[in-house]
Amino acid sequence: PISTRRIVFGLDTQIVGVNITYQASMPSTQDEAHSVEDDDPEGMVFITDKQTEGRGRDGRTWVAPPGAGLLLSVFLRPNAATYAKLGMVASLAAAEAIAAVTGLTATIKWPNDLLVNGRKVGGVLVEGHFFGEVPHHAAVGVGINVNWDDIDIPAAPYVPTSLSRELGQSVDRNALAIALLNHLDRLYLAAQAGAPVHEAWR
Repeated sequence: PISTRRIVFGLDTQIVGVNITYQASMPSTQDEAHSVEDDDPEGMVFITDKQTEGRGRDGRTWVAPPGAGLLLSVFLRPNAATYAKLGMVASLAAAEAIAAVTGLTATIKWPNDLLVNGRKVGGVLVEGHFFGEVPHHAAVGVGINVNWDDIDIPAAPYVPTSLSRELGQSVDRNALAIALLNHLDRLYLAAQAGAPVHEAWR
């Protein structure tokens, strides 16, 4: 099960994970991130075992059995240049976390799919609120199929898989969350400082 105490203990971050909220069920972690108040700190994380209104790109429904995946969103306040890179930053962080925890090589399919052995294991969703052309905040959502044996999604536009299926054993979701948030923090801060991410992402 998800343990916020264990995740916090494992973090080595400056921004991401400043506050972590876990609920067994949420309508959408993205909606929770968008509901953050103006005086709340950047880097708040929302994690759930089940989304009743989970969504992916282009309004597609995100399907995942309760407790079988890693479903989280992070509230960030990127500058305009970084906002344009957030999809690359988040997908790269997820791929690096998968490799660190499982040893599996995850590739990135533009614009937001994470693949292992050519099959979709997760996805990234970046949504922003703007004042004119200036981003006010961003909700960065990541969904990864972790311990999911029966990958049967009717009418799915892709061939799905999970980390446990590809690895042949179960995967610790807390360890994956820790790695994801640590990598996201490092890459996000680098992007905010003007560092390029395209080559690493490519």
